[in-house]
Amino acid sequence: MVSASSQKGVVFPPGSSYQSRRHPRTLILEVEFSIRSIMRAPWDEYLNSYIGKTNFNDLMDHARSQMFSFEKEFEMEWAQSTIETALRLYPAEFIPLTNQTEWDVLKKIWVFIDKAFDDVPVDVRSGEMECTFSSLRRNKGPDATKRKFLGHKTELLMKAALGDYGRCEAGKADKGAEGTKEKYEAGLKVPKMLKDMIWALPAICTETDDLLVVGLIISGLKIFALLMDQPSTYSCRITRTQPIYFPGTIDDSPVGLGTLVKFVSQVKQVIMSTYTASKHKTIQSATMENCLIKPEQLQPCVTSPKPRPARRQKKDSSSTSSSMS
Repeated sequence: MVSASSQKGVVFPPGSSYQSRRHPRTLILEVEFSIRSIMRAPWDEYLNSYIGKTNFNDLMDHARSQMFSFEKEFEMEWAQSTIETALRLYPAEFIPLTNQTEWDVLKKIWVFIDKAFDDVPVDVRSGEMECTFSSLRRNKGPDATKRKFLGHKTELLMKAALGDYGRCEAGKADKGAEGTKEKYEAGLKVPKMLKDMIWALPAICTETDDLLVVGLIISGLKIFALLMDQPSTYSCRITRTQPIYFPGTIDDSPVGLGTLVKFVSQVKQVIMSTYTASKHKTIQSATMENCLIKPEQLQPCVTSPKPRPARRQKKDSSSTSSSMS
């Protein structure tokens, strides 16, 4: 995991002894994240209505039997559109995955993550987008003569005018928790980007007590979330949700797709709660409480070390002289 003991800001993984011993807050992220599904009670009846149907024609007819208003019933309309789009993948033989690229997986299977934010001011940008807060952290310092460093890039970036509120890393294949790509992204890259958010968001947020940021990790048909909060002044805490799988067969689609729809809705709620906290409720003046240069408590992540380039081997002087002659 990411640690920055020299910078006084430390990221602790789930289950560490420090988490259970010294954190003053009693926020249990796993419980909070699961309880939020209760807010979507109308969904249960609609999503459960697909259970028991395993034939493609029956599932598609049922998905098309109800139409919802985009403006008045967006959540229901998005769920219906998600299920209908996902069902098309089975007769098209897109699943199981073979030689698809990362972008094929994102635009075909996980496209409903993007569409979930169509009714809110938070936009989802794809295509290796640069994270604003990562760039801000890398360029922090008094030296204005250096060239600007780019921030970390991510496959999906949830952002608004004030900054970034979520990110998503994707891989085309599931190599398991010990796979190199998943281990790097879930253990280093995404936690560092989430801590950049925790470090930068208090400068624009009016409510920072329960600030919670989220990052998504996609590996083929698998998805899970990393949630980070700041339970004490100089530390951050990461909670990792259990992985959820896109259904591999049409028989498993009624339960699998309903689970994914509710999961993405929960992620959206977390992001929107952070976005709401960043909006000022009253007219503000330039004070130390709301300006970008106020004193910091949580220090940013240290920059990852870069491997030194290999030294060029010096040519033998005798061979050089002979070639010149």
